Amino acid sequence: ADELEKEGISCEVINIHTIKPLDEEIILKSVEKTGKIVTAEEHNYLGGLGESVAGMLKKEKGLQDRNL
Repeated sequence: ADELEKEGISCEVINIHTIKPLDEEIILKSVEKTGKIVTAEEHNYLGGLGESVAGMLKKEKGLQDRNL
């Protein structure tokens, strides 16, 4: 986040260490503040953090996701 700030990009880094229970409150606060979310992980595509966050945001905010 500090390196991106030097480039004029404001962001937050959240260390989510568990999927169950998922810390929905901190994720929702960050999305409300920044308007965006990116998840990065190094394991299976299905059943991971990204899928959990996307599902929660669809349920709570009606937001659509896009996988890259």
